[in-house]
Amino acid sequence: MSPSQNHSAPAAADPGHPATTPALPPPGGVLPGATGTAVAGPAVAGSAVAGSAVAGSAVAGTAVAAGGFAGSAFAAAFAGAAAFAGSALAEAPAAPAPVTAALGPGPAPAEPGLAVGAFLLAAQFPGQGHAEALDRAVSAAVAAEEYGLDAVWLAEHHFVPYGVCPSAVTLAALLLGRTSRIGVGTAVSVLPTQHPVALGEQAALLHLTSGGRFTLGVGRGGPWVDLDVFGAGLEAFESGFPESLDLLLRWLREPRVGADGPRYSFPEVAVVPRATETPLPRTAPEYPGPEAAGPAGSAGPSGARTAAGLAGYPPFGRARGAVGRGGRPPRRGRPGGTPPRALPLWQAASAARAAGYTVLPAARAGSAAASGRPEAGRHSHAGRPEPFAPPRNDAPGGPPVIVACTSPGSVRLAAERGLPILLGMHAGDEDKADMVAAYRRFARDAGHDPDRIAEVERQHVSAGVAQVGDTRAEARRTLLTSMPDWFHYGLSAHRTVDGRERRMRDPHDYTELLCNLHAVGTPELCADRLAETAERTGIRRFALLVEGSGDRAETLENVARLGAEVLPRLR
Repeated sequence: MSPSQNHSAPAAADPGHPATTPALPPPGGVLPGATGTAVAGPAVAGSAVAGSAVAGSAVAGTAVAAGGFAGSAFAAAFAGAAAFAGSALAEAPAAPAPVTAALGPGPAPAEPGLAVGAFLLAAQFPGQGHAEALDRAVSAAVAAEEYGLDAVWLAEHHFVPYGVCPSAVTLAALLLGRTSRIGVGTAVSVLPTQHPVALGEQAALLHLTSGGRFTLGVGRGGPWVDLDVFGAGLEAFESGFPESLDLLLRWLREPRVGADGPRYSFPEVAVVPRATETPLPRTAPEYPGPEAAGPAGSAGPSGARTAAGLAGYPPFGRARGAVGRGGRPPRRGRPGGTPPRALPLWQAASAARAAGYTVLPAARAGSAAASGRPEAGRHSHAGRPEPFAPPRNDAPGGPPVIVACTSPGSVRLAAERGLPILLGMHAGDEDKADMVAAYRRFARDAGHDPDRIAEVERQHVSAGVAQVGDTRAEARRTLLTSMPDWFHYGLSAHRTVDGRERRMRDPHDYTELLCNLHAVGTPELCADRLAETAERTGIRRFALLVEGSGDRAETLENVARLGAEVLPRLR
């Protein structure tokens, strides 16, 4: 499931939080009252949280429509009153003792910068095949590293074209192998349909072999037919998430684990591989200089093309050829462009891997300087931003874990366990500020140290949408042309496990809402919008949906412009 999938949910799945649809903001504006609410502010005028099956938290449309804390459902939730009634997460057992595992999903941002990542669903738009959707997602992830983004976040779905990646950890493994700097996280892996031990083993494997670049995002998912297909049952969704999460955390932090719970029971076994070991640093391979490669495109000893033979090969573009202004691929309908730019050899190697070639390492044929690679993986070519590269999570403690949340119950679950939260793109700034304030309160009530709470809060992630255009109207038109059909096509295929009624938002209205809430417009507008969200919510990490156009070339251009034209304004 993904932090975007909130507009298709069964009715009354969470009796304590009946589903509502927030009022659409006026054209060119934001939701009423969404101006400058502080994270710890006492009142939230006109706030609305209308969530549903968002990345595996509460599914049934957690709703908060408040004119202030007093008398609101959210206020009742804060007080532990009736807003939690009927919520499965409200019945979660007491949290385990606070832990001190290393935090930081992917690279954590250092003040005052913001960490901006791409959110990828491998969305299948009408008329597209599965391979096309997956290729676009993989290409976008490689482009995200090329253009200096901090992370890519991957969703998983089953049996629906809304997203055709069924295993976020598997796709993460592929992308960790095709990249060298960028953080890769799941948003999210759905716990009710997976065994926590199996997921913990996979997370440990990726953590240790990637140099600490992997983040495990988990969530509750929805009451979909997936539960029946995988043998989990509706109970796993309605009441089993806390047990699954606690078992997963134990597997990632302890040397031996056994279980004796209502859902999982097994004798104590050794944890192999141990996620708490320190990941070994990745050593950048050496590639031969151009003189050692032979003619361009020549094959190496095993018949594979060498990296040097692909120097000058553009990593992406409509025809992998022309490059438009600012070093980005030409836009649709924009003829010409400048000739293809030659790539440094280190980029040619990355492009070769992305294209499916085998890149042959040399026997230390030359230094980094001789091969044309910049030091420490930092971009040296003109017109490209320096990537934000804070320290990796290579300390003992296992991969970072983040929990997708759409309700006070799921926020409390994460806060009690000292885990950061991922908030869906359906919510506006005030809604997210409410959730962050709730998190802080629940964490204090659980006995966490204030410094520890502040540390964890720096790891919260806000999901959103990014579409960069020459004008705001153009960017909105791109999304309004493609996303409504995708929403209808992708989400109408969902089936509930028990036949309960489902309600869907109007796809066009929902797209309008997303355009109003998020970074959709000129580079300046996008940068300002992200900065405003950070100021209002305190969240400094973003997972932005970049494939809303549904077109491969336009998605890659969007990523390129996000990195080259928006990020420099934020750093």
